[in-house]
Order: sequence, then C-alpha cells, then structure tokens
Amino acid sequence: MTEAKDWAGELISGQSMTGRILVVLVFILSIGSLVIYFYDASHPNFQVETCVSWSDSPSQQIDLGFNIFFLIYFFIRFIAASDKVWFLLEVYSFIDYFTIPPSFVAIYLERNWLGLRFLRALRLMTVPDILQYLNVLKTSSSIRLTQLLSIFISVCLTGAGFIHVLENSGDPFKNFANTHRITYWDCVYFLLVTMSTVGYGDIYCTTFLGRLFMVFFILGGLVRFTNLSTLQGTY
Repeated sequence: MTEAKDWAGELISGQSMTGRILVVLVFILSIGSLVIYFYDASHPNFQVETCVSWSDSPSQQIDLGFNIFFLIYFFIRFIAASDKVWFLLEVYSFIDYFTIPPSFVAIYLERNWLGLRFLRALRLMTVPDILQYLNVLKTSSSIRLTQLLSIFISVCLTGAGFIHVLENSGDPFKNFANTHRITYWDCVYFLLVTMSTVGYGDIYCTTFLGRLFMVFFILGGLVRFTNLSTLQGTY
C-alpha cells in the first residue's frame, strides 16, 4: 500500500515532469468538458433534461471519455492523499462527485441531464499553478493577480451555471411549473451586471430558488473578493 501511495504521489506531483503533464492534461480535458456544456446549454432548443440515446449523442460520448479519465485521476489522487477524509471534502473532489456519475447514469436511463457540468469551470483556478509549471509566472505579484482573475472568472461561470439550471428547472414545490427560459450566456451577463451593482433589470430571476441563490451568491462574492483584493494589495 505504501508503494502504491508513493507511486501515485509521484505521478501527480507538480515537481515531476509526469505530474506536470498530467495536471495540464486534466486542465485541458476539464475545459473540453466545459466547452461541451457550453455547446449543450447554448443550443436554441435546449432542455435541462432530454430523452436522447447515448449512441445518438456525440457530445455525451466525448464527455463520457473525458469523465472516464477524470475517474481514473480521482482514484490516483485518492491513493496519493495522506488524509483520505480531507481529500473527499476537497472542492475538486466535489466537482467529480457531481459531474462524473451523471455521465454514466445517462447511458442506463437514456436521458441526458444538463446538470452541474458547469462546475468544471472551477478548474480554471488551477491556471496559476499551470503557468508556474510552464515558467510563465515568476513574480509573486503576477501570481497573485492571475489567481485573482482565475477565481473571479471561474466563480462567475459557476454561479451563472447555477442560475441557469435553477431558472430553467423551476421550483420543485411548485411542481416545476414556473420555469424561466433563459440562456446560459444571459445568466453570465445577468451575474456580471448584478455583481457590478449596475443592475439594469432587463434580466432577472423569477424562481424562488434562483433569487435565494443570488442573495447568498452576492453576499459570499462580496466577502470573498474583498478578502482577495485586500490580500492582493499587500503585494
């Protein structure tokens, strides 16, 4: 078991060439999976849940291939983790929980759920690490600035995904009868305008869950980015 742990640790270590290549590959495939989500969510006649056979959906097939790789990478990380419990509670572990299983379940049910695949956007937070591996970022100020930008972009894309799925699904206690048809990119626009405190009012949440999410998102976002901006100012 110790040998397997050492092997897995070396395989994913950013100090080794193999580890760096693997981290970059995971990032590229995560972005690929995110692009597939963008494609599915931007389709003119998209539905949150569709009855599409896996064999008739190229996007599902490609995404399944990505998720098989992510599943293998998850087990490698699990073996290498010193604290297994803490590993299971990591952000990137939760991303895998919510994105990998639906891809396999869709094959059995022959139903495609748009779901929480937008969570792959959180992988953008690894951009600073990757750029350091490639020797692109060398100063502490550039690293902190890149971290700030990557967190901002990933959080905005993820928040827009939550709004998108909540609004297009409707409230469960209203039998999902109050669905609000809104595109993913309209959600991105709405989120940015709202976070900037401009709030034109041309796009807004109509479901209770969508509004509730926005309340907590704005409060959490203000606290988060205030702390990050303060920390950035110290460099």
